[in-house]
Amino acid sequence: MRIKKLELVGFKSFKDRTVIQFDAGVTGVVGPNGCGKSNIVDALVWVMGEMSAKHLRGSSMEDVIFAGAEGYAPVGMAEVSLTLENDGGPFPVKYLNHSEIMVTRRLHRSGESEYLINKESARLRDIHEIFMDTGAGSKGFSIIEQGAIGKIVTAKPEDRRSLIEEAAGITKFKARKRESVRKLSATESNLVRLQDIIGELKRQLDSLQRQAQRAERYRKIKREAEDIDLWVSSREYLELKEKLETAQRDYEQAQAQEVEASSGLGQQEADLQELRSKALEKEKVIEDFRVQLQENQTKVRDKENAIQELRFEIEQAKRSKEMAGSLYDENKIREQTLLTDFNGVVERLAGIETEERELSTQYKNEKEKYDLKQQRIQQCDDGLSDSRRELLTVTGAE
Repeated sequence: MRIKKLELVGFKSFKDRTVIQFDAGVTGVVGPNGCGKSNIVDALVWVMGEMSAKHLRGSSMEDVIFAGAEGYAPVGMAEVSLTLENDGGPFPVKYLNHSEIMVTRRLHRSGESEYLINKESARLRDIHEIFMDTGAGSKGFSIIEQGAIGKIVTAKPEDRRSLIEEAAGITKFKARKRESVRKLSATESNLVRLQDIIGELKRQLDSLQRQAQRAERYRKIKREAEDIDLWVSSREYLELKEKLETAQRDYEQAQAQEVEASSGLGQQEADLQELRSKALEKEKVIEDFRVQLQENQTKVRDKENAIQELRFEIEQAKRSKEMAGSLYDENKIREQTLLTDFNGVVERLAGIETEERELSTQYKNEKEKYDLKQQRIQQCDDGLSDSRRELLTVTGAE
């Protein structure tokens, strides 16, 4: 497995996207102090899963995010992507069919962290397993920082052994061994608990057997009770069936009565509708006569006003009879004409009043007939309601 490419965005001094290619052979990064050479090593360690800010030369993990500089604002996220090439050497077993693996780690200023393998979401544990399979990792010595060689030389034999094991790539197997030992301990605890449960179940077995015998007796008595209940239900069914047949006959009779009553009611409603139409016609004729009477009364009032005016003129004419004899005669003739017209209007009005009285009498007679028909309809409605109640009673009894 060989490092092919390292991409940094917003990590420490690398504000903009920076891509570092690692070609075949030896790759060296040179530059003056403070140019960010150590930040590249920190990025490699960080993307491999380092969780200690101290090992990344910071006080908190947020220090790996570009904090800003003169003329540049801070960024809200740090991202490092490491591309590993399958060159035929040690490679994670899970990805043997892949020619490359891209491991990505992101950290937001809010504290949210993301891990991706080939741009798919992953866990930190998955990242560690990739590098444990190869003998590398954030805790391994495939990456040796400044001052680490002195620590290795002066380390105790036990510490040096752990360093050699880490570099040799057997940490994965030791981690799996610890996990297996933990599972075995948990299994032994479960076995002890299982023995206790078995003992408790054996103690409960006798009680369960007695309960089973009581349950068997209960089932026997229950079957006998069900047989008795079935016999009683059969008797009740026969009685209910007989009542149902009687109710069905009553129901059919009630239906026939209802059909007959509905037929009679329909005829009566037709007669009632005809009477109502005739009554409306009579009312319309009476209303026309009333309108004509009102018009005649208006004409009579107009004639009376004219007669009153003529009488006034006659009185004036009498005072000046000597001066206007001919005018008096003319007004007298006019008065006679108006009196004649007035008498004609009065006679016509008397005829209209007589006809109105006759129409009122006829309307009264028709109204009495209508009321009688309405009473008959009400009686039929009452009879029909009684039949429906009887029908509902019979249907409810079913």
